[in-house]
Amino acid sequence: RRMLVNVNLFHALVSSPARTAVREWRLGFEAARFDCIDCGASIAWPRRHDMCTISLLHAEVHVLPDAVALSRAAADEFLRAAQTAIEKHARFTVALSGGSTPKAIFGLLAADDAVGRDKLPWDKVQIFFGDERHVPPDHPDSNYRMANEALLSRVPIPPANVHRVRAELDAARSAAEYENELRSTFGSRAGEIPRFDLIMLGM
Repeated sequence: RRMLVNVNLFHALVSSPARTAVREWRLGFEAARFDCIDCGASIAWPRRHDMCTISLLHAEVHVLPDAVALSRAAADEFLRAAQTAIEKHARFTVALSGGSTPKAIFGLLAADDAVGRDKLPWDKVQIFFGDERHVPPDHPDSNYRMANEALLSRVPIPPANVHRVRAELDAARSAAEYENELRSTFGSRAGEIPRFDLIMLGM
C-alpha cells in the first residue's frame, strides 16, 4: 500500500490533536525514527522541505515537497498501477475520488495521453467512483462532472467503461444500483468485497 502526501499536509495531520485516531498515529510517528527508502538516511522527523519515503509495517508513506510534486507522483503511480494490472489480468479497475488534488492528477494524465507519454489502452480501464455528492452529473459539485471534464472526455475511454453513481436518483435506489453494478463488473457474490487495482482517497 502506498500513501502519497504533501509534506505540509503530513505535518498538519500528525500535529493535529483533533481526533484520537490521528493523535495516536501522531504519537507513533513521534516515538520512532524512520529510514528513508530513497536515500537510506535515518531521520527523526520529515522536515518541511524533505521528500522521502517512510516504510511502515503495512504501507509506504511518500512525503512530497509540494502539491505539484504530489500530483506528478500520484499520476505516475496511477500509470504504474494501470500498466501492472493490465499486464497481469488484462484490465485495470480504479475508484476515483473528488477534490482539487485529484483534479490536478486527472489533468496530468490527460496531458500525458495527449502527448503520447505512457499512453494507456483505455479500453482496458474500468472507472468507478469511491464517493459522490447527491447531485445530478452536470452539477458543479458532481465528482463525475469534474473527472469527466478533467480526464474522461479527454482520453479514448469507452463510455461503457465509466461507471458513475447515478446520484440524481433517490439515494437508496442509487446505492442499490451501484452495488449491483459493482457485483456485475467484478463477478462477486453477496458478501464479497470487490478488489480494485487502485483506490484513490482524498484527505
